[in-house]
Amino acid sequence: MIPLYRLENLTFRYGRRTALAIGALEIPAEALLCVTGANGAGKSTLLQLLALLQVPSSGRVWVDGRPVPPRGRARRELRRSITLVHQ
Repeated sequence: MIPLYRLENLTFRYGRRTALAIGALEIPAEALLCVTGANGAGKSTLLQLLALLQVPSSGRVWVDGRPVPPRGRARRELRRSITLVHQ
């Protein structure tokens, strides 16, 4: 089964500071996911990357088996199909 999300060698930096570094992560479509961690651990950054609101500094993101381009129409169309609700 193809995972809903697949992250590979993903990093996100704010300037020189690495906010998030993930070697590999697959999230199945039927998963119920809870993201926890200390202040500044990268929780919000991860969710923004999954919602395609941010572009990773390096690495790749796949959604539903398709690679997500860093910019362009295909990325915008895919982003419109994802909703992020902060609680």
